[in-house]
Amino acid sequence: MKKADDIDRRIGMPDIDAEWTKFEREVINRAGTRRGSFSRIAAAVALVLGLSLTALASVYYVRVVRPTRQAPAAPTVAHMDSLTTDTLPADSVAEFFFDNVDMLTIAHTLGEHYGVEPVFKNEKVKTVRLYARIGKEKSIDEVVELLNHFKKVKLSVSGGKLIIE
Repeated sequence: MKKADDIDRRIGMPDIDAEWTKFEREVINRAGTRRGSFSRIAAAVALVLGLSLTALASVYYVRVVRPTRQAPAAPTVAHMDSLTTDTLPADSVAEFFFDNVDMLTIAHTLGEHYGVEPVFKNEKVKTVRLYARIGKEKSIDEVVELLNHFKKVKLSVSGGKLIIE
C-alpha cells in the first residue's frame, strides 16, 4: 500500500480520506443547516401570521362584539317626564335633567313646559351641549338666569319668546 500512496502523491492524486472529510464539512453539514434555516423561516412566518390574526380578532372584538355586549349607557334625555317613576328617585321626577344635551333640544323642552317659542339668533348655538338639572318649579326667568351662567349661550325672554344668542 505504501507503494500506491507514493504513486498517488507523485501523480497528484488527492488523499481520499481528507477529501471525504472536506466534502462532509462543506456539503453534507451545510445541507443540514439549510433544512434548519427553512424550519426557522417557516416558524417565523407562522408566528407573524398568528400575531396578525390575533390583532385582527382584537380589532373585530373591540369594534363589533364589545359594543353590543356593554351595559346600556345612562339615558340622555331632555326631561325626565318620559321616564317611568319606578326607575327614578321620587325627587328627580320634578326636574329637567339635561345630560350632554344640545341647546336645540333644551330650548324646545323649555318652550313646551313654559309655553314660549324658542328663537335662535345664532345657528351655531344649536349644537352647544350642556349638563344641567333644573327644578320644574322654577320660573322661566330663573331658568334663563341659571342657563346664562354657562356663558356659552345667552338667553332672554321677551314677548312669549325664548331668545337664544
